[in-house]
Amino acid sequence: KTRLAHGVTGVVLIAFTLFGGGELLAVLPKAVLGALVGCGVLPLMRPTAIMTPLLHPVKEFATLSYELKRDCLLAWATVAFTVTSVPAMDMGLIKGCILALAVHLAERAGLLNKSPAASAPGGSAGDGGAEMVPGGR
Repeated sequence: KTRLAHGVTGVVLIAFTLFGGGELLAVLPKAVLGALVGCGVLPLMRPTAIMTPLLHPVKEFATLSYELKRDCLLAWATVAFTVTSVPAMDMGLIKGCILALAVHLAERAGLLNKSPAASAPGGSAGDGGAEMVPGGR
């Protein structure tokens, strides 16, 4: 978890690869190699700070600002596009970018209402409960 640990790990991996380590890995079954890669990658696949609001209860999600809700939903949509577009995962990322661009253009054109007054019944101007409402100005 420190710079020194990362540096030592990098030097050892480079030395292992340069001095014949690749030949040793070639004899391992693909399942073992897949498990090694999985152990390295799985810790990196936890939800980011932008994605965590969707994991909260619905009432708590409704109180978040418009920008947090929008970013959270766009991030999860991009994840869904990417996971469902296997083996061409780049197409999922492209779909996520297109969706984000479409939402941005809709906001610029005034098609999405970001005002807190459009939130759930009884919402006040300071509750931060804005929602995306089509056709609002």
